[in-house]
Amino acid sequence: MNNRENHAQRINYDTTSLTDLGREEANGSGSIDLGEQDASVSLEINRKLEQIRLRYEIPTDKCYRLRALKDYEIIVIGDDSGSMNTTVDNTNVTRWDELRNLLKIIIEFGTIFDPSGVDV
Repeated sequence: MNNRENHAQRINYDTTSLTDLGREEANGSGSIDLGEQDASVSLEINRKLEQIRLRYEIPTDKCYRLRALKDYEIIVIGDDSGSMNTTVDNTNVTRWDELRNLLKIIIEFGTIFDPSGVDV
């Protein structure tokens, strides 16, 4: 394999950079072996995760852990009891409002890994 082909199949992650979200796939040398298409998908996932991480001020190490979601089908089960109308922490926000806001974030993360989305 020549250098150009080798470069197309290897993506190096700087261990201090915020794009190091794919570290769990690393082979111990700080790089991962992927096909060209897989590398493109991985870079796109990292870019989207970084945007969401910044928007919601998620610590880098926590966002890194979210990459594990790529191996799972995300299903959310919500409570529809009357207590969901209860306000939270002496605010005007109900449990329904809180669930709705959390679901928006979960769906945003879920669609990064699975374009068909999240089951609710």
